[in-house]
Amino acid sequence: MHRTSSGEGEVLQGSKVAHSDSVSALAVVKVSEEGPQGDDSSVSSMHGGGQILVTASKDSSMRGWFVNKAGGEAGGDGGKRRRKKGAGGKAGATGLDLVQVFEFVGHTGGVESVASSPGCGRFCSGGWDQKVRVWSIDEEDIAGAQLNAAKKQKKATEELPENTVSLEQVETTFLEGHKQCISSVCWPEENLICSASWDCTVKCFDVSKGKMVSNLIRDSALFCLDSSRDAGHSGSLSLAFGSADGLVAVWDPRESFRAKEKGTGMALATVKSFKSHKAVVADIRWSPSSPFHFASCDYDGLVKVWDMRSSMPLHSIELHGDKALCLDWFSAGTLASGGADRKVALQGMAVMAGEKQ
Repeated sequence: MHRTSSGEGEVLQGSKVAHSDSVSALAVVKVSEEGPQGDDSSVSSMHGGGQILVTASKDSSMRGWFVNKAGGEAGGDGGKRRRKKGAGGKAGATGLDLVQVFEFVGHTGGVESVASSPGCGRFCSGGWDQKVRVWSIDEEDIAGAQLNAAKKQKKATEELPENTVSLEQVETTFLEGHKQCISSVCWPEENLICSASWDCTVKCFDVSKGKMVSNLIRDSALFCLDSSRDAGHSGSLSLAFGSADGLVAVWDPRESFRAKEKGTGMALATVKSFKSHKAVVADIRWSPSSPFHFASCDYDGLVKVWDMRSSMPLHSIELHGDKALCLDWFSAGTLASGGADRKVALQGMAVMAGEKQ
């Protein structure tokens, strides 16, 4: 296990990037098939690369961003972009230039989770208003956002710019059924969304019908979940969960999906458990290129990378001085995370090779 300090990797101070409160959720949303596939560079140029970064906060706001590599030194802390040293003592990649282009309006309470669909142009979110909201964005929306962004003179400050140019979006539909806060959502298949809640259930919804198709029960609240990224291709579905006791578990819900009665609860069968976190596991995401690897983050500010075939994490990386609340993969070898310290951090790692940095 290797631990690096928060000084390694790229860190962008959060008030400009995030919200008025903690960065509680983020997801990389693919809008078109255009753009790099399997690119292991620290950050692909997402503006024009077919993707946007969606962030959400406990203040109920959700925003969409173009993310680019920054060539200059402007921006970041005190108006200057800091270059961090990475593994091996080499200078990290250039800083990031984030331009807010969308405001997603609909949630009436804090947002706890955001997840992208397996296809293009859709994502979902969940939070304290107990609803799973489904959002849609297409290339025409991106073109309009690019036009608006071009009209805005980029000016990096330590505070959120008051003159941010963004297009307002509303959800296309919402899904109901939970009785308490929705702590996490995932979108494993084109018409299947799963959501975890503090009401100790995982509910699965048919998106096309807008109906709940399965209700999975656990004996304690779930803080996060994600599905195996190859679920839609192989027909098998594995769900990874994190909980307040620091435990990460992988479960197979296929038997539960066979329940014919709407709302019938069935216990989840644990395939494997992983214990390394010493604090609440806040988020978990499977690797986009491997059914064996996933990442998790916790309230101690740590991000861990796991291999299903091992009981201990491949990496344990300290990226946040406060709680690490959310994470997602930019590519097979780069993780993005957000936290209560209002920072968005990026860290590259050789995940598939299982190498210690």
